[in-house]
Amino acid sequence: MPKGHLVEMTIRTRKELTRTVAKRYTKASRTGKQALLDEFCTNTQYNRDYATSLLRAKARAGTGNQRKSPGRGKKTGRLPRYDAKTVRILVRVWKMFDRLCGKRLVVFIKTGLPAIRSVPFLHITPEQEALLSGSQPARRISCMGIATPGHPRV
Repeated sequence: MPKGHLVEMTIRTRKELTRTVAKRYTKASRTGKQALLDEFCTNTQYNRDYATSLLRAKARAGTGNQRKSPGRGKKTGRLPRYDAKTVRILVRVWKMFDRLCGKRLVVFIKTGLPAIRSVPFLHITPEQEALLSGSQPARRISCMGIATPGHPRV
């Protein structure tokens, strides 16, 4: 076959080649990896960055080194600031102000808190009042992802 002539590979052969090269790729030194990557990219016509991520992922999947969530089933990250009742109040206030954006809603809540407190069906406790008067309601409203007609994004 003349040099520079490319042969189309089927998806199945690309996957097989990826599997076999991934095993060698993880064990190779840095210069060995470069040579393997050059050959692999030439044969498959993959972009070099894509090829490296593909080889690393295949090697990880083959050896069982996938990332596992800590504590299996436990949520990680920031603890919830609001309980369900406070979120319900926040959503009602947000709807009362015609689904105002979060940053503007914070200003309306701070200035109108005495009037909001007097609304009988909200039943705001002093702890909830303290939470609602901070700057965090804007983040909570924007994270809720409620989409309504005419208001595609919250």
